[in-house]
Amino acid sequence: MPEVLNTLITIVSFILILGILVFIHELGHYLAARLMRVHVEEFAFGFGMSLWSRKIGKTVYKINLLPFGGYVKLQGEKYDPNDQRDDSYTHKSVYAKLFILLAGITMNILLAIFLFAIFLGTAGYQQAFRAITDFDFVGVQSSKIALVVSNVEPGAPADGNLKSGDVILKADDRDFAYLGEFKEILAQKEGGSITLEVTDIESLAGAPRQVTLNLRDQSEGKPLLGVGYISMYIIDYPASVISAIPHTWNMFSYQLVSLRQLIDDSIASQDAQIALQEVGGVIAVGNLVGQVVSLGDYLALLNLTALLSVALAFFNVLPFPLLDGGQATLEILQALMRRRIPDKYLNVINTIGLVFLLGLSVLITFKDALQFNLIQGILEQVRSVFGR
Repeated sequence: MPEVLNTLITIVSFILILGILVFIHELGHYLAARLMRVHVEEFAFGFGMSLWSRKIGKTVYKINLLPFGGYVKLQGEKYDPNDQRDDSYTHKSVYAKLFILLAGITMNILLAIFLFAIFLGTAGYQQAFRAITDFDFVGVQSSKIALVVSNVEPGAPADGNLKSGDVILKADDRDFAYLGEFKEILAQKEGGSITLEVTDIESLAGAPRQVTLNLRDQSEGKPLLGVGYISMYIIDYPASVISAIPHTWNMFSYQLVSLRQLIDDSIASQDAQIALQEVGGVIAVGNLVGQVVSLGDYLALLNLTALLSVALAFFNVLPFPLLDGGQATLEILQALMRRRIPDKYLNVINTIGLVFLLGLSVLITFKDALQFNLIQGILEQVRSVFGR
């Protein structure tokens, strides 16, 4: 039963996190519309059948069955040249429309700043995460690459001295900016000894220990150290609540640069799996929440929520039709052309965008289901409840 309880906590946590992120995003659109004097006809959380509905003033507020989204329905959202009402979205200026469209993204960024301020203050203003590509972080005191040991080869020089979860910070008192530089240091020391500065992944801020190892010779045809690595950044910020602002910018920008790098690598190698392995959907998010819940680390859950808020903002700012960024792009294009794009073309653009997003969602969901053995996991949970 503990596994079932853990699953239930994971599901509840996942729904709460997603609900908060979606609510804040849609609240941004709602508040911006009210500020721009646009009438909000409906403000709904979730999709599907309505569980609760109430009209307050001129706006209908709803809570729907499926808590995986939400929407704000604005008066005059669908263009009508005959609509002359002052509180209709149709006839607002391009600046007002952009303010409304981008308000959801802005709210997700503000939520991330608030959550990161709490997380960084509790974590000693230090953050560690996987290094996918080179990046210049802003507003930091220091930034360096560390190598997390993922596995140790039995009988290798590192066997008994290093273990999975150890973090290699320096080699012979030298910092390294990337994995290749670390391998160059090892090559210079082949057949001799090397001293590594090592700490544990759960105590990065603690005092490191020194580990001296005798490396293999390259003529043996085996890895010199016999260790598998995962590269990660360790960044330190000034001890100030303001550090949450550059950290949010860093996380937002780093996602963009990393995605571009992954796409470039996939194109160069003609292997889409390189990018797909790093991109996750709802299942991947649920799996991350489950891992954090199982560890009981609710500070990490706070950090994950902030990162997901940044990811939601990043996703929505992309210039794809139907997304906030795509709608904003169309408004800017129409303003530059000084005329409205005909509805028949807008419908085609939005249809293509819908098909693309649905196809991408199905592809990522299918990939996640295979990657995380979703079906097998569900069957195991059912067996644990009803017996084998």
